[in-house]
Amino acid sequence: LAPPTNCIIKSIFASLFSASCSATVLKNIAMPSYKLVYFNIRARGELTRFVFAQAGVEYEDYRVSDWAAEKPTAPFGTLPYLEVDGKRVSGSTVAARLVAEKHGLAGKNDVENAAMAGVMDAVADYQTKFFECLFEKDEAKKAEKTKDLNEKHTPLILGKLNDMVAGKFLYGDSPTWVDLGAYLVFNDVAKDDNIQKTYGKFCGVLKEVENLPNIKAWMEKRPKTDMDI
Repeated sequence: LAPPTNCIIKSIFASLFSASCSATVLKNIAMPSYKLVYFNIRARGELTRFVFAQAGVEYEDYRVSDWAAEKPTAPFGTLPYLEVDGKRVSGSTVAARLVAEKHGLAGKNDVENAAMAGVMDAVADYQTKFFECLFEKDEAKKAEKTKDLNEKHTPLILGKLNDMVAGKFLYGDSPTWVDLGAYLVFNDVAKDDNIQKTYGKFCGVLKEVENLPNIKAWMEKRPKTDMDI
């Protein structure tokens, strides 16, 4: 065989260089820089942390220590918010949804994604009611709110979620950000024997989430805080 000519060699190097540049460009486009800003607690920031963990995506987990100093610069003066290449996205479920849709933990199309967001809105509403019970200082009001939560809201949403189960998880055999969010809000509730008997399929979903390798790894290494809820 004749040795390659200079033209052929230049063509090969040009192709390799072009492929390398294309791969670099695609990588930069596909992997934005993320910074999650929240307090050093779990609460409404943990869902986005769970999504990052399950997706295997690197991010900066920035935990605010001086809220009075940082509040004026936060979107709408609230936390959490997510920075994506320096642009801020405010809201716990909105941030989690954005990361989930970009990294394979959401639906197959816009309608499925919107439906999932609706379910997470319901889960977040329940979480708000739970926090209202938890932080109510008036004992009489606290008892009334807790009774309302346990007798009205808990059976309603757990029944809906139990009916939704379509496999190992809520939407089939692959986890989505909704499964992760449901785990964070209902895992402690699901430890009750009566809950397990009544909503067995949904409780099974929570166990599947807990056994996801990436989620287990995150729960083992995540920082301990004074309010682990």
